[in-house]
Amino acid sequence: MASITIRRLEDTVKAKLQVRAASHGRSMEEEAREILRAGLKAKSLPRPDLAQSIRRYVEPFGGVELALPPREAIRRPPKLVKYTISEIWSRLQKPLPDGLGSDRSHER
Repeated sequence: MASITIRRLEDTVKAKLQVRAASHGRSMEEEAREILRAGLKAKSLPRPDLAQSIRRYVEPFGGVELALPPREAIRRPPKLVKYTISEIWSRLQKPLPDGLGSDRSHER
């Protein structure tokens, strides 16, 4: 059989384990084994999803009716202009119109 060591156990937890073991007529070690066995045998309940959780809190108030907006026709996607890297680069190399970019204080 395997052994484990539990470090940094709070004094209050140890005291409660000692009292519980005595009330069951067992050693603290045997009581700890029983607690672990029982805890690992118990099947955990499936966690409810978000909708179930919200429903559980809202149902006592009679629920909530949400007004759904009317659906609209699907819009056509915008036409995107395709440029090659060289076209973008050449556009960036062109001088700016007068009055734009004349402040070169950022180049200091």
